[in-house]
Amino acid sequence: MPYRYVKNFLSTLFSPQKPPHLNPTEVWGASTTASSARMLLSLNILRGVDLVAKDHNLLTANTSDPYCLVFIDGGEIGKTPVHSNTLNPIWGGPKSTCKFQGDNETKVTIEIWDMDKMSSDDRMGKISFSVGEMLKGEHSYPNEWR
Repeated sequence: MPYRYVKNFLSTLFSPQKPPHLNPTEVWGASTTASSARMLLSLNILRGVDLVAKDHNLLTANTSDPYCLVFIDGGEIGKTPVHSNTLNPIWGGPKSTCKFQGDNETKVTIEIWDMDKMSSDDRMGKISFSVGEMLKGEHSYPNEWR
């Protein structure tokens, strides 16, 4: 995926939020520092573009049935709906949004999978980054899908 696309994609779906009606020290603790402050974060998986085809068909075009899993510090917190027979899924919306608390060291991992009915699902790609990497700025967005 081109660097610019990943940057725009992740900046669109990864935005820190704090509840405006609450005192931050009541929510995050009075002893937090700027580097260790906990934040309420919202991650929205929007879409996939030109994904790899994992389902090979003799009579029709090769395709996939993609979905994403979201992990925070190694624990699964969310899953998008499966989109059948597409390499360009569009997710978005409440079923594709994960909210979590984290700080700059919190590790976010997004995996893309192809759903298979007759065998185990196939991993299509994976990316991991810390919240701090996302908040640093324009040149710090990860671009290492594996």
